[in-house]
Amino acid sequence: MIQPVYNYLLTTYTPKPKAANRTHKPSELRRIYNNMVKLNQKSPLYKVNMSTDTQVFALSLKEAAMDLSHIMSDMDTAFTYKKAISGNSHSAEAAVMENSDASLPDDFLLDVHSLATPQVNTGTFVSSKNLSQAPYAGSYSFTIEQENAAYEFQFNIKEYSKNQDVLTKLSDFINKSRVGVKASVLYENDTVALRLESEDTGNVGEPIFRIQDTASPSGVAGLVNFYRLDTITSEPSNASYSINGEEHTGLTNHFILNRSLQIDLMAPSEEAFAVGYGPDADKILSRLNQFKDSFNYTIQLARNFGAKQPTANRVIRELKGAVQSYLPELESVCLSLAKDGSLEIDPALATEAALNHELEAVFSKENGPIHDLINRTNYITLDPMNYVDKVLVTYPNLAKPAVGHPYASSIYSGLLFNYYC
Repeated sequence: MIQPVYNYLLTTYTPKPKAANRTHKPSELRRIYNNMVKLNQKSPLYKVNMSTDTQVFALSLKEAAMDLSHIMSDMDTAFTYKKAISGNSHSAEAAVMENSDASLPDDFLLDVHSLATPQVNTGTFVSSKNLSQAPYAGSYSFTIEQENAAYEFQFNIKEYSKNQDVLTKLSDFINKSRVGVKASVLYENDTVALRLESEDTGNVGEPIFRIQDTASPSGVAGLVNFYRLDTITSEPSNASYSINGEEHTGLTNHFILNRSLQIDLMAPSEEAFAVGYGPDADKILSRLNQFKDSFNYTIQLARNFGAKQPTANRVIRELKGAVQSYLPELESVCLSLAKDGSLEIDPALATEAALNHELEAVFSKENGPIHDLINRTNYITLDPMNYVDKVLVTYPNLAKPAVGHPYASSIYSGLLFNYYC
């Protein structure tokens, strides 16, 4: 009977991802085995009605308890996550990089002197509507050279086109081509001009991009020459900043320290400011929500089966009892217990408690709520059949030496899953 039910669960539930802490060492497996033997030595003999509902509930409860135990065991990891804090977010932003394989640098003082700037070309302002000052109709071509690559553009101008229409279409054409140069149309009274700005920044000793005509109607100046698009009006420059008084320059406004901390320069600063670290409240709150959801799922699972399996309500009483004794501490950091036994979180209070380390203090206690809950969920995992209805057949004979039959207490206790072990 158990095989069809287990196969049903395998096809119904999404497989859980692999996790390092779910791989048991031989010593851990030996401890689990010894606990099963010890549990069975003092257990009465029961007769269980192995209905489909009973099997589904036992397996579901075991899965839920294991998941809750793993989440609680990982709670300490959440408090190791750090978030970079800039003392002047107007001048620079700092972010800890994901999956960084190097240690974070120590707190430091950052002083932003100037930002890296792009190259800007601004054409000559021409009449926006005067046809006599517009280029002739025909086919034009020009190239934009950047980083040893040349991009050729072919552009057709219809008869009687106005400068504003020509430059607007030319701007859209360049932007859609995505060649590392941004184009925009400037307006000044009744005149217009085309502005070209490089996406790259920094002074490498030569222009970041060059633009030049390659073809135009016979006897007619090309578009670059006609609109003076090759006129550099703003030379690119490097970023200048200091870290703990040591001067640095860069081609961009972004740099990475120790392959783990990214700094984005935003504006020059009037004085040096501190860049440091604090708890990552978002990740801590995310892990806390996982804990709450898993706890509430286990409670709801027991409640759903409570009508058919009255003994299932013991799960609610035991989990609620494990939390209730620590309720004052939990409420002070954001967690409260509803009447139905489920947990609720105050996000604002949780964020504040995460930032001032109060949440870590409560959940890291060796004899705190997490410790008691882990013990309780481990027991549920070991013998989920203790929470299903059954008939007592005989008590164990405690006057004689106990005989260990480790799997007799629950035919589900010995199940091993390939993503757990």
